[in-house]
Amino acid sequence: MAVTSSSDALDTPDRSGSPAKRDLRTVPWMAAGGILWLIAFAIRAWSITTANDLFIDELTYTSLSVTVSRGQLANLDGVPFFLHPPGEFVTNALVFKLFGLTGSTMDLVYQLRWINVTLGAFVVLLVFLVARQIASDRAAMAAALLVALDPFALRNDGESCSKRPQSVSCSQGCSSSCWCTAKRHRSLHGWAP
Repeated sequence: MAVTSSSDALDTPDRSGSPAKRDLRTVPWMAAGGILWLIAFAIRAWSITTANDLFIDELTYTSLSVTVSRGQLANLDGVPFFLHPPGEFVTNALVFKLFGLTGSTMDLVYQLRWINVTLGAFVVLLVFLVARQIASDRAAMAAALLVALDPFALRNDGESCSKRPQSVSCSQGCSSSCWCTAKRHRSLHGWAP
């Protein structure tokens, strides 16, 4: 079989030999991905402004982010902090600068939770895209819905609002790897993505 370009994907046979219709079917599933993102955002944002629980990690990471926003290395009372990669601290520092967030450490924790809500919802969308590359559309929807419900489990162990930048990075890496692998596999077997 000849390798074809993606421009004639509708004329290219898929695994079953029938014309590929994936391009026409993508629109409803991408809309479903957007709806999943909104559901995930709503679930994560539910009662975020009234939650009175503060975890020591949130306070510590926010303090570290404040030092990074000042142009310093992450440190606690002048002692460098290298226990975790700086991704979250740099992300939060950029948010401080971009949105002009100020206040006490406790105030900043509550303001930063909105960033974690947004990034957590983005992880759900990435799970949907990864699962869609390696499984069926319905399986992708089920996997994304399962991850969308994740905050209800996480609120019980104190991880509800931290470590989202790492999750986004890992999910994005998996998504890119799956997309490249699927694209290569399809082109080797004569059907376009």
